[in-house]
Amino acid sequence: MKQVTIKRLGDDGNQTVGELNVHDEHGNSYMKLATMELGWHNNEEDISCIPAGKYTARKFYSLKHKNCFLIMNVPDRTMIEIHAANFSKQLKGCVAVGTSFRDIDSDGEIDLLNSRIALNSLLKEMPDDFPIEIIPVPDALYTLAFLN
Repeated sequence: MKQVTIKRLGDDGNQTVGELNVHDEHGNSYMKLATMELGWHNNEEDISCIPAGKYTARKFYSLKHKNCFLIMNVPDRTMIEIHAANFSKQLKGCVAVGTSFRDIDSDGEIDLLNSRIALNSLLKEMPDDFPIEIIPVPDALYTLAFLN
């Protein structure tokens, strides 16, 4: 069965960036996307990324984001989606995907490029339901300085 991992690479308190990998049934990674979430704020609704852990994701139609994915069974949270977004200010606890990182609007924050393209690629690639694991930021990398 295909599965997804999101390896969080850095968190500056405002945003968390990472790398999403799609793995085949043998565990081989064959698709890589950039991810962006809010920073960690104790899993508080609308201002925090979700806890690292193992979940199930499901294809979902959202009135706001149209075709996307819903991450199921997140502790103390609901409606956590994987959807298109270029800026962390567009997030309320969800995960955005893109093809790469860049400061698009020159505000000093990391942004995502080609988010809609990345999401559509993921929607085509994944089955209706699949396992997803979010891997926490290593303590030594708890900064975004290396991305600038």
